[in-house]
Amino acid sequence: MRFSQILGQEKIKNHFRQAIKAGTSSHAYIIEGEKSSGKMMLSVAFAQSLLCENFDEEPCGICPACLKVESKSHPDVIYVNHAKPNLISVEEIRTQVDQDILIKPYEAAHKVYIIDESDKMNEQAQNAILKTIEEPPSYGVIILLTDNANKLLPTIRSRCLKLSMTPVEKNVLKKYLMDAYEVVDYQAESFASYSQGVVGAAVNMISANEENERRESIIRMLVQIKNADAAQIFQFEKDLESEKDHLPEIFNLMTIWYRDVLLYKSTGQSHKLIFMDEAKAIKEIAEKTSYHGISESLKAIEKARYNMRTNVNITVNLDLLLRLLKENK
Repeated sequence: MRFSQILGQEKIKNHFRQAIKAGTSSHAYIIEGEKSSGKMMLSVAFAQSLLCENFDEEPCGICPACLKVESKSHPDVIYVNHAKPNLISVEEIRTQVDQDILIKPYEAAHKVYIIDESDKMNEQAQNAILKTIEEPPSYGVIILLTDNANKLLPTIRSRCLKLSMTPVEKNVLKKYLMDAYEVVDYQAESFASYSQGVVGAAVNMISANEENERRESIIRMLVQIKNADAAQIFQFEKDLESEKDHLPEIFNLMTIWYRDVLLYKSTGQSHKLIFMDEAKAIKEIAEKTSYHGISESLKAIEKARYNMRTNVNITVNLDLLLRLLKENK
């Protein structure tokens, strides 16, 4: 996994390259970014670069260490597993990290531990790994992947170097989808916009029927919400709660929808809309909604996104959002 194969994230890639060449890699990292943003790919590329026998800006890809990392068979790259889907237990951290890291590397100069969805560690597990992060052996490198670093203990955050994923520029992602997946222009534009620069999310949209069904369902809700009664609002809320794992993508879609409404209200033109196939509905909403109302709707979505990241009760959060989207005029 070469750094050059990863779209965007130049700041993080350059940090890793320089740290490896200078021998100044941190013993503990937090890589924060949305689901499917490429956190795991970056971690594997970093691990491969650390262990590569011929590293020079990029892992060589042909030495024994590189080949083993590529095939996930290198004994000094450990992917922490957990039995329960929503929990990383203290015993799993103790056995897979705390105790294992006491054993020196088998083949390389480093042992790299990659913990995906690290925010699923319970408090006991986080306290257990904290001791290792505070006093790691010189060869140990721990990489915590998360979509929200604030779910980790402050003591862990203060002892790790935090690197944040950034959205890939829309035009760059659009070109990538057209070149790599032969997606036509207007679809690539739509996928690149809806994914908000998250490469994995954009790629998944190409063939994901479930994603398309979700997209259509949310659009229908946005079309109907102004005239919805209390029962419909309640049903919308329950529908969104059932999609709680996909709320970041849903909030992205809502943002793009209201930006299209604002664009049409400003220009009266539909040819630049992301949701061109919904131009009639967007025109009707734009004509009935003031600039202030559209702006307040966008603010409400951003507030709901923030609330989600700060663990505000999901029912309260969605109820407030839907009522504001209905009432903003």
